[in-house]
Amino acid sequence: MPKELRPVGPHALDCVWEPVVASAIEAYLGSQEVAWTSLDPARIGYAGGDSFSVVIWIGVIPGSLSGTKGIEVALGCRAILMENGILDVHVEIRSSKTILEAKLYKPAWISDPTAQAIEPFATPLGLPICAADTLHVEGTGGLFFVDPKHPGKLFLLTARHILFHPDLTPNNDYAPRFTSEATKKVLLLGDTALKARIKDIKSEIGGKHIILEHLEARKLEAGGWGLDEDEAEAERVDVKRREEDARKAIPALKELLSTITQDWAVVEIDPSCVNKANFVGNCIDLGTFDKFTLWMYPHPANLTLFKYPLNRLLKLFGTIPDDQMGKPDNKTLDHDNNPIMVIKRGGASGLTVGRPNTIRSVLRYYFKDQPGQSSREVAVYPCKPWSSPFSEAGDSGSVVIDGKGRVAGLLTGGAGTTELLDCSYVTSINFLVNRLQECGYNPNIFPTADNL
Repeated sequence: MPKELRPVGPHALDCVWEPVVASAIEAYLGSQEVAWTSLDPARIGYAGGDSFSVVIWIGVIPGSLSGTKGIEVALGCRAILMENGILDVHVEIRSSKTILEAKLYKPAWISDPTAQAIEPFATPLGLPICAADTLHVEGTGGLFFVDPKHPGKLFLLTARHILFHPDLTPNNDYAPRFTSEATKKVLLLGDTALKARIKDIKSEIGGKHIILEHLEARKLEAGGWGLDEDEAEAERVDVKRREEDARKAIPALKELLSTITQDWAVVEIDPSCVNKANFVGNCIDLGTFDKFTLWMYPHPANLTLFKYPLNRLLKLFGTIPDDQMGKPDNKTLDHDNNPIMVIKRGGASGLTVGRPNTIRSVLRYYFKDQPGQSSREVAVYPCKPWSSPFSEAGDSGSVVIDGKGRVAGLLTGGAGTTELLDCSYVTSINFLVNRLQECGYNPNIFPTADNL
C-alpha cells in the first residue's frame, strides 16, 4: 500500500514552527554535522486510510548518515518539539536531494488539430528556457510583467539559478546598466526540451495514422455488427468525420515539425518573438477538458466552483496573500483536508496539479566550493500517491497559481530520492514583487497586449 503526503492543516505546530522550532532544529542539525537537505512538515499515512500523523520529514544527503546516528538525531529533534509543547509530531529521516530545477505561436483554438502540439511553442506560460552559455541547465519562464518606466518592453520573471547556476557563477547582482555591458542571452528551448517536443509531435503524427487504420476497420465492419440501416449510417457518418479530422491533422503536424526543427528564438524578451500580435497575457493552457477536470474534481461528490475556461487559457488574476498560502478556500477545495489546489505548467513535466502545505519547509542547498545555504519555501505535494510529481528537473521558474488564477509564486526546486520529486518548493510572488521593487522596477505582473 503506497503512502501519501498531505498538507499539515490546522495544528499547534503552526504557532511555534516559524518563530522557534524550525530554527532550533536547523541549528541542532548543524551542531551534529548532519548533511541535511530539507525539513518538511507533512501529514503522512497510507493511501485510502484515515490516520495521517504529522511528521517532520528530514531529508539528508544519501549515504551521509548511519542508522545509529540517524536515531540519535531523530530523538534530538523530537526533544526540541517536546520542549515547545508539541507532543504529537513524529520525526522521520530519509535520503533526499534538493535540486534547483523562432517566433512564438499564438495559442491555437481547441478545434485546431495542432492545438496540443503547438502549446510548448506558444506564448502562454510554461516556456522552456536556458541561458545561451549553459544549454545543459534548463528551466521554465515564470510570468511576464511590464514596467511603466520601460514603456513597450516586456520582461520575463524566472528563477535566477536557471541563468546563473550557483556551481558556475558567484552569487552577485547582475544588472547591466549600459549598452556596452554584456547582457545575458536567453534561449527558448534547450537541447533536451526541443528534442522532447519534437518526439511529442512525431508521436502525435503516428497516433493519427493508427486512428485512421482503426477507423477504416470500423467502416468495413459497420455492416456486420447487426446494426439496422439508420444505426449503420450513423456509424459511417461518425467514422467519416473522425477520418477527416485525422487526415487534416497529419499535414498540419508535419508542417509544424518542419518549422520547429529549423527555428530557435532568443528571448530578451525580443519583440520579434512576443508582441501585440501573439501576446495573450499571463495565462496557463489547461489542455483537454476531460483530463484537467478529473484532476481538479477527483471526487464528484465534492465539486468546487472552478470553471474550465472555454478557450483552455486560465488567465492570471491577483495574488495569494502569504497568510493564506495553503489555507482552505471554498472556491478551490479538494476532497481531503480541504487544501488549496495549485496548478503549474512547466517546461519539463507540463501541466500538473498539487496541494501546497500550510507550513513552510526549510531547505538547504549545497553548491560546489561553497557552504550550504538555507531558505524557507512553501512545499507542494502530489494530489495522490499514484499521481505524477508536481514538478521535475527543468520546471524551475514555472509560475504556480490556484484554480481562480491567483499567483502563489515561482517554482524554485524540489526534493526526492530519485529523479521523481515528492516535494516541490515555491517562492512567494509577494516576496518576488517586493524584491523587484527594491531593484528599481515597478512591475505590473498582469500585462496585456496594449502594454506592448
